[in-house]
Amino acid sequence: LGIEAIAAFAKDGTKPKPTEGKDFFDTGVNLVTDKPATGVKSIDTKEGLAKCWG
Repeated sequence: LGIEAIAAFAKDGTKPKPTEGKDFFDTGVNLVTDKPATGVKSIDTKEGLAKCWG
């Protein structure tokens, strides 16, 4: 979702609309960190590596 939004903005300036029920466009990505912060949803690097497609 995030890459598609970036491509559309680069092509013609179209900005994504907020995701339903939120005040921002949710790309569905996760923060990957081994030093989580209180109140910030994240996954650790082991889980991040397992989900990595690149």
